[in-house]
Amino acid sequence: MSSQNEIDPDIVEAIADALKGAGLQGTPYGKKFEQRIKNKLVGQFDESDLFDLIGDLPLPHQGKVK
Repeated sequence: MSSQNEIDPDIVEAIADALKGAGLQGTPYGKKFEQRIKNKLVGQFDESDLFDLIGDLPLPHQGKVK
């Protein structure tokens, strides 16, 4: 059974739209983010998954300490 079948299609579409709007759709981070959110929605999300997403968040170079 696929976890995507257990998630409301409107939620899946909203995730895809948000990733597209952020310019992350299809990127390695975007794919990881989408899968982790789906995992959360079906109850298969570990705390470490959240830290992985935060640690890998692609941020612009503005404001970074040199």
